Amino acid sequence: MKGYIYVVLASLLGGIGFVFSTIVIRNINIPSAAFFMFATGLIVSTLMLIITKKVGETKDLIKIYWKPILAIGILNAVSLFLWLNSLKLIGPSLTAFLSRFGTIFTIIMGVVFLKEKFNKIEIVGAAVMIAGAFILSYNGGHFIVVGVILVSILSLTFSAWQLLTKIYIKRINILVMNHLRLMFTFVMIASYVLLTRDLEIPTPNIMALIVVSSLAGGVIGFILSYKALEITDLSKVSVISSLDPFVVMIYSAIILGGIPTGYQFFGGIVIVAGTLILVMARYKPKFVERFIE
Repeated sequence: MKGYIYVVLASLLGGIGFVFSTIVIRNINIPSAAFFMFATGLIVSTLMLIITKKVGETKDLIKIYWKPILAIGILNAVSLFLWLNSLKLIGPSLTAFLSRFGTIFTIIMGVVFLKEKFNKIEIVGAAVMIAGAFILSYNGGHFIVVGVILVSILSLTFSAWQLLTKIYIKRINILVMNHLRLMFTFVMIASYVLLTRDLEIPTPNIMALIVVSSLAGGVIGFILSYKALEITDLSKVSVISSLDPFVVMIYSAIILGGIPTGYQFFGGIVIVAGTLILVMARYKPKFVERFIE
């Protein structure tokens, strides 16, 4: 039950991140939004390390794992830019639905790199998700098609850094892992902003939204997700997390007044249904095992 509570809270906080970030990028450019989001997250994460007395452990782990964590930072920075561009192009609701494609890429990477097996039910689930994407983008115009492509690439990069995190999370404390992720990602973003000289200073109101968005999704939500994985089966966490797009859609409707069209909503439901099929097939509940046999 505690694990379920962690997942639900992470979902509610992540939805805030989607909607507030959409408001932010309507007022300042994307590099500036990324810069201040990760600067905020890094400051809070540093304070948490000081409070929990893990600064020394963090310094030691940087020396040992700097290569994979650097890779996580690069992938995370790329994912963030793609995510913010997608929010700006097609909005938070459609981005949240299409982000479920990360499930397909996570399973494919598990098969390729972790030698996991791929079964026929998962192929059905993937086909349902792809059909959902076609329905969602039907008659949506150029922007929706570009958005589908953009979020597909986002899902690939996001799955890649999740795979690396999955490999090293057992060796590195959650707070330390999150801090190193934030630190290396911030270095990538800050380097880009300095090279392009494309930094805009947000107004106090927008800065407040950046702080809330960063804390909700980038720090607290991340920690709650991994706390859930520590004490709850991954299959159960994945099933509950599949409902995240509906949380984002409700927030978006209330705060932004944005409601998907009939095609888009139906396509989103099909994508979530495909995600659930994939999750159930991957972790093989008894009825799926009997069907496969």
